[in-house]
Amino acid sequence: MENEAFGWALGAIILLLLGGIFIGHGSMGFGMNIGFLAMAVFWLAVIWFVAKAITERKDDPKDILKKRYAKGEISKREFKRIKGNIGTSKQ
Repeated sequence: MENEAFGWALGAIILLLLGGIFIGHGSMGFGMNIGFLAMAVFWLAVIWFVAKAITERKDDPKDILKKRYAKGEISKREFKRIKGNIGTSKQ
């Protein structure tokens, strides 16, 4: 879902930039407005990506445990023991 939203946002930015290039030659005022809008969209996208990278959620301990069990790094007995410890620990 996020890749689809990224694709739409990237497409919109490209269309705005192309619109500013082709429309701006005949009418200076209208082209400058499109350019300003494209720049605003660009900076909003940069801010959004930086904020998303900063607030990206870390893996849940239970997810890490499940991955380790699936890879065969730990036995079923160890999996149950650690899972019980994770459930009782306070974070």
